[in-house]
Amino acid sequence: MKYNFLDDYYTKDIPDEIYRKINKDQQVNRHFRSDNVGRCAEMFDDFFKTTPRINKRYWEKYYFNQRGKEPLVKASEFIAEKHNVDLQIAKQYVYYRVIGQTWNGMITEINVINEMEKYFRTITFMKADYEKDEQFFTDWEAFYLKGKKKLLFGIQIKPISYQKMNTPYQLKAKENHKRQAKEYTEKYGVPHFVVYYENRKVHNPQELYDKIDTMLLFQIKVHYED
Repeated sequence: MKYNFLDDYYTKDIPDEIYRKINKDQQVNRHFRSDNVGRCAEMFDDFFKTTPRINKRYWEKYYFNQRGKEPLVKASEFIAEKHNVDLQIAKQYVYYRVIGQTWNGMITEINVINEMEKYFRTITFMKADYEKDEQFFTDWEAFYLKGKKKLLFGIQIKPISYQKMNTPYQLKAKENHKRQAKEYTEKYGVPHFVVYYENRKVHNPQELYDKIDTMLLFQIKVHYED
Protein backbone atom coordinates (compact mmCIF):
# COMPACT_ATOMS: atom_id res chain seq x y z
CA MET A 1 0.00 0.00 0.00
CA LYS A 2 1.62 3.24 -1.14
CA TYR A 3 -0.07 6.63 -1.50
CA ASN A 4 2.63 9.02 -2.62
CA PHE A 5 0.29 12.03 -2.79
CA LEU A 6 -0.69 12.01 0.88
CA ASP A 7 1.03 15.23 1.88
CA ASP A 8 -2.01 17.39 1.17
CA TYR A 9 -3.26 18.44 4.61
CA TYR A 10 -5.99 20.87 5.53
CA THR A 11 -4.79 24.05 7.25
CA LYS A 12 -6.50 26.06 9.96
CA ASP A 13 -7.17 29.41 8.27
CA ILE A 14 -8.50 31.33 11.27
CA PRO A 15 -6.58 33.18 14.04
CA ASP A 16 -5.28 30.88 16.80
CA GLU A 17 -6.82 33.04 19.54
CA ILE A 18 -10.30 32.72 18.06
CA TYR A 19 -9.83 29.01 17.37
CA ARG A 20 -8.77 28.27 20.96
CA LYS A 21 -11.62 30.33 22.40
CA ILE A 22 -14.25 28.50 20.35
CA ASN A 23 -12.68 25.13 21.14
CA LYS A 24 -13.17 25.68 24.88
CA ASP A 25 -16.90 26.38 24.53
CA GLN A 26 -18.85 23.33 25.68
CA GLN A 27 -22.04 24.60 24.05
CA VAL A 28 -20.19 24.69 20.75
CA ASN A 29 -18.83 21.19 21.29
CA ARG A 30 -22.37 19.84 21.50
CA HIS A 31 -22.79 20.69 17.82
CA PHE A 32 -19.96 18.26 16.99
CA ARG A 33 -21.43 15.21 18.65
CA SER A 34 -21.86 12.16 16.43
CA ASP A 35 -25.64 12.56 16.35
CA ASN A 36 -25.09 15.92 14.64
CA VAL A 37 -22.04 15.59 12.40
CA GLY A 38 -21.89 11.80 12.23
CA ARG A 39 -19.25 9.30 13.33
CA CYS A 40 -16.51 10.85 11.24
CA ALA A 41 -13.89 8.16 11.83
CA GLU A 42 -16.34 5.47 10.78
CA MET A 43 -17.35 7.44 7.70
CA PHE A 44 -13.71 7.89 6.68
CA ASP A 45 -13.14 4.16 7.20
CA ASP A 46 -15.98 3.41 4.77
CA PHE A 47 -14.70 6.08 2.38
CA PHE A 48 -11.19 4.62 2.46
CA LYS A 49 -12.40 1.11 1.71
CA THR A 50 -14.97 1.94 -0.97
CA THR A 51 -13.59 4.92 -2.89
CA PRO A 52 -11.07 4.28 -5.68
CA ARG A 53 -9.55 7.77 -5.44
CA ILE A 54 -8.40 8.95 -2.02
CA ASN A 55 -8.14 12.72 -2.12
CA LYS A 56 -9.61 15.74 -0.36
CA ARG A 57 -12.20 16.54 -3.00
CA TYR A 58 -13.60 13.00 -2.96
CA TRP A 59 -13.59 12.95 0.85
CA GLU A 60 -15.60 16.18 0.99
CA LYS A 61 -18.07 14.87 -1.57
CA TYR A 62 -18.42 11.56 0.30
CA TYR A 63 -19.03 13.27 3.64
CA PHE A 64 -21.72 15.61 2.34
CA ASN A 65 -23.44 12.77 0.47
CA GLN A 66 -23.64 10.93 3.78
CA ARG A 67 -24.61 13.76 6.15
CA GLY A 68 -25.56 16.80 4.12
CA LYS A 69 -24.54 20.36 5.00
CA GLU A 70 -27.32 21.36 7.39
CA PRO A 71 -25.58 20.32 10.66
CA LEU A 72 -22.47 22.27 9.68
CA VAL A 73 -24.52 25.30 8.70
CA LYS A 74 -26.33 25.26 12.06
CA ALA A 75 -23.05 24.97 13.95
CA SER A 76 -21.57 27.86 11.97
CA GLU A 77 -24.55 30.13 12.64
CA PHE A 78 -24.47 29.30 16.36
CA ILE A 79 -20.74 30.08 16.61
CA ALA A 80 -21.04 33.32 14.65
CA GLU A 81 -23.82 34.59 16.90
CA LYS A 82 -22.43 33.47 20.25
CA HIS A 83 -18.82 34.50 19.67
CA ASN A 84 -19.62 37.56 17.58
CA VAL A 85 -17.39 36.50 14.72
CA ASP A 86 -17.90 36.78 10.99
CA LEU A 87 -19.99 33.93 9.59
CA GLN A 88 -17.20 33.07 7.16
CA ILE A 89 -14.77 32.55 10.05
CA ALA A 90 -17.33 30.36 11.81
CA LYS A 91 -17.76 28.29 8.64
CA GLN A 92 -14.00 27.88 8.32
CA TYR A 93 -13.81 26.69 11.92
CA VAL A 94 -16.58 24.13 11.45
CA TYR A 95 -15.26 22.93 8.10
CA TYR A 96 -11.76 22.45 9.46
CA ARG A 97 -12.92 20.69 12.60
CA VAL A 98 -15.22 18.23 10.84
CA ILE A 99 -13.79 17.74 7.36
CA GLY A 100 -10.20 18.85 7.86
CA GLN A 101 -9.25 17.27 11.17
CA THR A 102 -10.82 13.95 10.22
CA TRP A 103 -8.84 13.89 6.96
CA ASN A 104 -5.59 15.07 8.59
CA GLY A 105 -5.75 12.43 11.31
CA MET A 106 -6.52 9.57 8.96
CA ILE A 107 -3.96 10.62 6.35
CA THR A 108 -1.32 10.84 9.06
CA GLU A 109 -2.19 7.24 9.95
CA ILE A 110 -1.72 6.15 6.35
CA ASN A 111 1.58 7.99 6.08
CA VAL A 112 2.79 6.25 9.25
CA ILE A 113 1.83 2.91 7.73
CA ASN A 114 3.64 3.81 4.48
CA GLU A 115 6.73 4.56 6.54
CA MET A 116 6.51 1.22 8.35
CA GLU A 117 6.00 -0.67 5.08
CA LYS A 118 9.29 0.70 3.76
CA TYR A 119 11.02 -1.04 6.65
CA PHE A 120 8.93 -4.21 6.90
CA ARG A 121 8.94 -5.19 3.23
CA THR A 122 7.48 -8.69 3.71
CA ILE A 123 4.50 -7.44 5.72
CA THR A 124 1.19 -6.08 4.46
CA PHE A 125 -0.77 -3.69 6.68
CA MET A 126 -4.55 -3.64 6.43
CA LYS A 127 -6.97 -1.15 7.94
CA ALA A 128 -8.98 -2.76 10.72
CA ASP A 129 -12.75 -2.48 10.68
CA TYR A 130 -14.19 0.44 12.64
CA GLU A 131 -15.86 -1.99 15.05
CA LYS A 132 -12.54 -3.67 15.79
CA ASP A 133 -10.94 -0.29 16.46
CA GLU A 134 -13.74 0.62 18.85
CA GLN A 135 -13.68 -2.73 20.66
CA PHE A 136 -9.99 -3.59 20.63
CA PHE A 137 -8.12 -0.26 20.27
CA THR A 138 -6.74 -1.45 16.93
CA ASP A 139 -6.39 0.77 13.84
CA TRP A 140 -4.38 -1.54 11.59
CA GLU A 141 -3.31 -5.17 11.41
CA ALA A 142 -0.09 -6.61 10.00
CA PHE A 143 -0.15 -9.79 7.91
CA TYR A 144 2.44 -12.10 6.43
CA LEU A 145 0.98 -13.02 3.05
CA LYS A 146 3.52 -15.39 1.50
CA GLY A 147 1.86 -18.79 1.43
CA LYS A 148 -0.86 -19.01 4.06
CA LYS A 149 -2.13 -15.61 5.24
CA LYS A 150 -1.04 -15.08 8.83
CA LEU A 151 -1.94 -12.29 11.25
CA LEU A 152 1.24 -11.05 12.93
CA PHE A 153 0.21 -8.16 15.18
CA GLY A 154 -2.22 -5.30 15.67
CA ILE A 155 -1.39 -1.64 16.10
CA GLN A 156 -2.98 1.57 17.30
CA ILE A 157 -1.54 4.84 15.98
CA LYS A 158 -1.43 7.81 18.34
CA PRO A 159 0.29 11.22 18.49
CA ILE A 160 3.20 11.42 20.93
CA SER A 161 1.07 13.79 23.03
CA TYR A 162 -1.02 10.75 24.00
CA GLN A 163 1.80 9.69 26.33
CA LYS A 164 1.49 12.93 28.29
CA MET A 165 -2.27 12.86 28.76
CA ASN A 166 -2.84 12.88 32.52
CA THR A 167 -6.21 14.34 33.47
CA PRO A 168 -8.44 11.93 35.43
CA TYR A 169 -10.68 11.46 32.39
CA GLN A 170 -7.69 10.85 30.10
CA LEU A 171 -6.04 8.41 32.50
CA LYS A 172 -9.29 6.45 32.75
CA ALA A 173 -9.49 6.33 28.95
CA LYS A 174 -5.89 5.12 28.70
CA GLU A 175 -6.58 2.35 31.19
CA ASN A 176 -9.52 1.28 29.08
CA HIS A 177 -7.28 1.27 26.00
CA LYS A 178 -4.80 -1.02 27.78
CA ARG A 179 -7.63 -3.39 28.63
CA GLN A 180 -8.84 -3.40 25.01
CA ALA A 181 -5.33 -4.08 23.69
CA LYS A 182 -4.98 -6.99 26.13
CA GLU A 183 -8.32 -8.40 24.99
CA TYR A 184 -7.15 -8.14 21.36
CA THR A 185 -4.03 -10.18 22.18
CA GLU A 186 -6.08 -12.76 24.06
CA LYS A 187 -8.65 -13.09 21.28
CA TYR A 188 -6.31 -13.21 18.28
CA GLY A 189 -3.18 -14.65 19.89
CA VAL A 190 -0.81 -11.96 18.55
CA PRO A 191 0.98 -8.95 20.06
CA HIS A 192 -0.42 -5.43 20.04
CA PHE A 193 1.71 -2.31 19.62
CA VAL A 194 0.97 1.38 20.09
CA VAL A 195 2.78 3.32 17.36
CA TYR A 196 3.45 6.95 18.22
CA TYR A 197 4.01 9.70 15.68
CA GLU A 198 5.48 13.18 15.87
CA ASN A 199 5.44 15.72 13.05
CA ARG A 200 3.50 13.11 11.03
CA LYS A 201 6.35 10.56 11.21
CA VAL A 202 6.95 7.52 13.40
CA HIS A 203 8.38 8.60 16.73
CA ASN A 204 11.61 6.83 17.74
CA PRO A 205 11.26 4.34 14.85
CA GLN A 206 14.32 2.23 15.57
CA GLU A 207 13.15 1.35 19.07
CA LEU A 208 9.74 0.36 17.70
CA TYR A 209 11.16 -1.61 14.79
CA ASP A 210 13.57 -3.49 17.06
CA LYS A 211 10.65 -4.60 19.24
CA ILE A 212 8.67 -5.76 16.23
CA ASP A 213 11.70 -7.47 14.66
CA THR A 214 12.28 -9.45 17.83
CA MET A 215 8.68 -10.63 17.76
CA LEU A 216 8.83 -11.42 14.03
CA LEU A 217 11.87 -13.67 14.41
CA PHE A 218 9.67 -16.03 16.38
CA GLN A 219 6.43 -15.49 14.47
CA ILE A 220 7.84 -16.13 11.00
CA LYS A 221 9.91 -19.10 12.23
CA VAL A 222 6.70 -20.69 13.48
CA HIS A 223 5.01 -19.86 10.15
CA TYR A 224 7.69 -21.69 8.16
CA GLU A 225 7.46 -24.72 10.48
CA ASP A 226 3.64 -24.99 10.16
